[in-house]
Amino acid sequence: MKEYKFIYNNTEYKYYLVRKNIKHINIRISKDCNINISAPYKVSFDFINSFVISKGEWIENNISDIKRIKNIKQDNNIYENKKVYFIGELYTINILKCKYNSIFCDYNNKVINICTYYNDNQKIKELYLKWLNENAKIFFYKLTKDMLKLLNNEYNIKFPEIKIRNMKTRWGSCTPSKNSIRLNIQLIKADIKCIEQVILHELVHFIQANHSKDFYNIMEKYMPDYKLRKERLENNYKDGI
Repeated sequence: MKEYKFIYNNTEYKYYLVRKNIKHINIRISKDCNINISAPYKVSFDFINSFVISKGEWIENNISDIKRIKNIKQDNNIYENKKVYFIGELYTINILKCKYNSIFCDYNNKVINICTYYNDNQKIKELYLKWLNENAKIFFYKLTKDMLKLLNNEYNIKFPEIKIRNMKTRWGSCTPSKNSIRLNIQLIKADIKCIEQVILHELVHFIQANHSKDFYNIMEKYMPDYKLRKERLENNYKDGI
């Protein structure tokens, strides 16, 4: 592994390059913001370096996201001015005392307004999770439809029953025999491409039951950057709730 440097937006970045017996150049950014590049043996360094520089905006944004996440207080409480994620963006919680319970999102100012007559933190949290669940149903349905459209050019998969759960260790799971998939409500905090990756992963299990080479060949065929999406999901969008 060798260390190299490049400049993007007047900022110097270091990256670590390792050669492997692979087909494509891969970029991964660690939780410590290290930029790790793996590349095929036959590809010239000049091409690799140009490729890395061309991904400067993506690298800059991902490093900014990782640093921003580290500054977020990842507790499981909800309160005024708490920072939370919704569809890949960082929002601020605004709690308003009202005679009714309602939540509405100010997309322009990145604020989630919680109108409530509750004084109990746990009840406000339950109200917020219910709102996330309602939004998850809408987004997950649409994105499942999109991913099925991709696969059904070659395969014939029926639209599955979608169950939403607040899971601690999995982003998703499936039971092909019952034509159902389970998706973590926490996914609604991630960007669309990350959500697509999880949904496609579960749908491909309707074709290949285990994580075989054939399974990953299908993933790569229909989503060549699935590894980058998965890594971004693992490293981002955690706010504790």
